[in-house]
Amino acid sequence: MSTINNSHIKEKKNDEHLEELGPPIKKSFFKRPIVIIILGIIVVGVIGGGIYYKVTKKPVYKYSVAQKGTIIQEVSVTGRVKPAQSVDLAFEQGGKVGKIYVKVGDRIRKGRTLVSLSNGTLIAKLSQAQADLNVQRATLNEYKKGTRKEEIDSAETKVTNAKKALFDTETNLTNVKNKADADLKEDYNAALTTMQDGVVKGKNALLTLTDLQFKYFSGNDQDDIDIADAKRSAVEKLLGAKNAGRLASEAISKLSGGAYGEVQIAVNDAKYSNIGKALNNVLDALQKSKTAFGMVPIKASFTSAEKSDLSSEKTTITASITTVSSKKQAISVQKSTNKSSISTAEASVNTAKSTLANSRNDLVLKKAGYTAHQIVAQDAKVKSAEANVQNIKAQISKTIIIAPIDGIVTKQDAKLGEIVSANTILVSLISESKNEIEAYIPEVDIAKVAIGDNADITLDAYGNTVEFKSSVVSIDPAETIIDGVATYKTIIQFSKDDKRIKPGMTANIDIETDKKESATYVPARAVFTKNGKRYVKILLGEDVKEIEVRAGVRGSEANIEIISGVKEGDKIII
Repeated sequence: MSTINNSHIKEKKNDEHLEELGPPIKKSFFKRPIVIIILGIIVVGVIGGGIYYKVTKKPVYKYSVAQKGTIIQEVSVTGRVKPAQSVDLAFEQGGKVGKIYVKVGDRIRKGRTLVSLSNGTLIAKLSQAQADLNVQRATLNEYKKGTRKEEIDSAETKVTNAKKALFDTETNLTNVKNKADADLKEDYNAALTTMQDGVVKGKNALLTLTDLQFKYFSGNDQDDIDIADAKRSAVEKLLGAKNAGRLASEAISKLSGGAYGEVQIAVNDAKYSNIGKALNNVLDALQKSKTAFGMVPIKASFTSAEKSDLSSEKTTITASITTVSSKKQAISVQKSTNKSSISTAEASVNTAKSTLANSRNDLVLKKAGYTAHQIVAQDAKVKSAEANVQNIKAQISKTIIIAPIDGIVTKQDAKLGEIVSANTILVSLISESKNEIEAYIPEVDIAKVAIGDNADITLDAYGNTVEFKSSVVSIDPAETIIDGVATYKTIIQFSKDDKRIKPGMTANIDIETDKKESATYVPARAVFTKNGKRYVKILLGEDVKEIEVRAGVRGSEANIEIISGVKEGDKIII
C-alpha cells in the first residue's frame, strides 16, 4: 500500500512539474492513423473520378451545316491587255529571209517595208524582163525606121547570145532539180529516223501505262473504263491489235503491227509514199497514246517512281509528237521550196526560149524588111513584154511584207537566213483602238470554259477593288505549249470601253464557268475519297455515320455541290 501511494505521489509531482514548464507537447498531426486513412480515401476518389470522367466524356466534333444556295464555279487565270485591232503578217510564199527592216517597239507608217525574202532571182528576172521589154520597144522602133546592115549584124549577134542564155538556163534547171531531189530525200530520211525513235518510245510508254493499269485501274470504275478505252485506241493505232484495252504488257511487247509496222515497211522500202503514210499514222498513234496518258489520274497510292515514270512518259510522248510533226512540216516546206525553185528555173528557161525566138524573128524581119502587119505584130510583143514585167513585179511583192496600217511592231520573229514557209506569221502590229485580253488557259481547265462565259477582271494598275465586266469571245482550237504544258489561247473582251484600260496591263481574270441555283453544298474539305468513291461523315445525335455522296460543281469559295447523299441541315464533320 505504501509503495503504491508513493508512486502516485511521484506521478503527481511530475505532472505538477510539467505544468510549471507549460502545456504538454502534441504528437505530429499527419502521423496520426486516422489522418492517413482520410488522405488515402481522397486520393483514391480523385483518381477514380478522373478515370470515370475520361470514360464517360462525350467526344466533341467540329462540323459544318449543309446549306442550300447558289454555288459558282470559276476558272482563274492571268492575261494581258492588248489592242483589239491587230494585224498578223506573213509571206504569201516560202523562202529565205533576206532583210529585216524593223524591230519590236518600232512605230511605223502604212506602206513601210518590214521584212523581205531573198528575191535576187526574181529581181534578176525582172531585170531580164525589163531588158526584153526594152528590146521589143527598140525593135518596134527599128521596124518603123527600116533595116540597115548594121542592124542585121546586131540581130545575128542577139540570136547567138540568146542561144547561149538558153543553154545556161537549161543547165541551171537541171542543177536545181537535182538539188531539190537531194534535199527532199534528206528530209524524208530524217523523218524516217525520227519515226523509228517515236514508235519505240510510244510502245514503251504503253507498257508503262499497262503496268499502272494492272496495278491500279484493272476494275470497272469509270477511270478504269476510260483508261482501257483510250489504251485500246492507242494500241490499235500504234501496234495494230484490236480490243487491246486490257491486254497485258507481255502481249503488247510482242505486237509489231499498226504504225509501228508501217515504219518497218518504210525502213525496208524507203519510198516517199511509204514514209508519208507512216508519218501520218505515227502522228495519229502518238496523239492517241498521249490521250491515253491524259486519262490516268494521279493517285495518292502511287509511288514516287510511278509518278515520275508517268510524268516522264507524258513528256516523252509530247516531245515525240512535236519532233515527228516538225519533220512532217520540214518535208512540206521543202516541197514548197523545191516547187518555187524549179518554177523559177523553168521560168528562166521559158524566158530564154522566148528571147531566142524573138531574136530569131527579129533577125528574119530585119533581113526581109518590115511590113505594116509585122509592125502591128511587134507592137503586140511590146505589150506582152510589158505584161511580163508586171507579172514579175507581182511575184516580187509576195516576197515583201509591207505594213497595212499605222501602228507599233509587237512581234518580229524573222531571222536572217531562216527558211520560212508560206503563211507563217512573222510580224504583228497593233493600233491604238479598243482593247481586249489574251490569256492562256491550261488544258485541265479549258473544258470548263465556253464562248460567252462572263468574267470579272481586275487590273494590277488599279488594285483588286476595281472590277471590269467582260466575256469570253474566242478559244483557239489548237494547243499552245508553254513550259511543257498544253494551253489554249483565249480572248476575253471588255463589256464596254474604259479610258483607264491600256495595252500591256496585267489582268486577273475570274471566268464564271458554271452556276447552280438552290444547290446543296458543303465545304470541299469535308469530302474524302475511299476505294474510288466519295464520302462525307454526318453527325447524327451522338453518332457519326459515313455516307457515300455524288459531288457536282466545285465552287470558288472552297465549297462543293452535293447532288445526292446529303440534305440541307445535315451536320457534316469537317
